[in-house]
Amino acid sequence: MLISKEQQNEALKEQAEQQNSDCYDDACLVSTGRMMATQMIFIVTISKMGNEYVFKARLVDLESASTKKTVTKLYKGRLSSASELLKFAKELTNEALGVKKEEMTAQVNYSNTNSADFIKVVISSNPVGASLFVDGKFAGKTPAQARIPKGKHKFKLTMKDYDDYIFEKELYMDTSENIDLVYKYVVISFNYEPSGAKVYVDNRQLDKLHFPISH
Repeated sequence: MLISKEQQNEALKEQAEQQNSDCYDDACLVSTGRMMATQMIFIVTISKMGNEYVFKARLVDLESASTKKTVTKLYKGRLSSASELLKFAKELTNEALGVKKEEMTAQVNYSNTNSADFIKVVISSNPVGASLFVDGKFAGKTPAQARIPKGKHKFKLTMKDYDDYIFEKELYMDTSENIDLVYKYVVISFNYEPSGAKVYVDNRQLDKLHFPISH
């Protein structure tokens, strides 16, 4: 779920009023993230090594408070350079989210356009983390937000072990969609008496197998 900047500020203000100490530990950060009704957060720590900096980013699932992925990256730029830091942060985020290099080079980008002919589209999915493509261009991992021209567009969601979800829509105002992705496989467990029997699927012996639903 994506939330507005105003909602973030309000949640952070409420959190600050409730706590007198600085919010740096995981428990506090997870609590703040939950207050903002989001699903995952990045927790980033920075350490200095000589004239360089090591950024360690952890993608944390707020429901379970568990770390889903950790990425460590060396930053050789200047901390005083906002543009260098922003570029580095984007690379770090994409790597943590598993965005492929070819996806990074074909991203939807209308951020420099303030025309009234553009609208905001927010796409969420269950489960989160699917790759969203708008008119063939990568727009981020769900929950994802894209700013696109008004009119008809083709959307595609892809995720490992799930069927692609493709749809077209004619849009003329800000909108949001929540997509339930379909798992490609079913899980079947076999219990049999007497024990020792052999089970075959597509001529493969098995006891437990994930296989496509079409079988």
